[in-house]
Amino acid sequence: MKITDVETFRIAVPLKKPFKTALRTVSIAESVVVKMTIENQIICWGEAPPTVVITGESAESIDAAIHNVLKPFLIGKNLLNFEAILQDMNLLLIHNSSAKAAVDMAVYDGISQYCGMPLYQFLGGYRNQLETDYTVSVNSPKEMAEDAERYIAEGFQVLKIKVGKDSIYKDIERIKEIRRRIGKDIKIRLDANQGWSVKEAIFAIRKMEDIGFGIELIEQPVHKDDIEGLKAVTDAVETLIMADESVFTEKQAESTGQRKSMHLQRLAE
Repeated sequence: MKITDVETFRIAVPLKKPFKTALRTVSIAESVVVKMTIENQIICWGEAPPTVVITGESAESIDAAIHNVLKPFLIGKNLLNFEAILQDMNLLLIHNSSAKAAVDMAVYDGISQYCGMPLYQFLGGYRNQLETDYTVSVNSPKEMAEDAERYIAEGFQVLKIKVGKDSIYKDIERIKEIRRRIGKDIKIRLDANQGWSVKEAIFAIRKMEDIGFGIELIEQPVHKDDIEGLKAVTDAVETLIMADESVFTEKQAESTGQRKSMHLQRLAE
């Protein structure tokens, strides 16, 4: 089960309409694809989209990290030692999370193929289906409501609404118009992509709670490094707050998790 080759290639798919968030506008969806070959001709696949504004990685840097650092390390390794491979890979290369994620996917794809199991079963799961949301990018309230209505017509029952690009009052208008068009039964999640200040987040979320928008959760309302601010927002509102860009490592997950536990303990008291 030795790894014999690691290759990459890029794909770029033009979008029907630009995808807009508080951090960026994307017209072409790009990915770096990893093809890993095992000696018994198992072909494994992984993928990583370059998101410079979030991870700091471009397609070029992902390619370079894989070819110059990870590929020489991986060639000749026994895939059955996949846990050691993944641990050593993290020690070999700090940061570069997208490059490592693409290789990580290929490793798990290969080991699950070798075991003759779909990956979800190899990992101990029992559900072979899951429900995903559809993201509504930032535009005018009218255009976002029309997009939301179209996605619901296509069968989606959960929407993730991008906010945080401009005024919080405009964001409230956006959600109000979307709710008016799709009704109250569809789940709505918001993603501010770090676009609000702490005060703006607390004001906007409380306002949405008072209006009764029924928001399931709000993702990364404040800057990724402002963990205390994230905690302050969590403490001040009833809506669930989710960290995204704030969590790249286990240590960061533990840190945000500790703050959330403290918040839940206070609520229980």
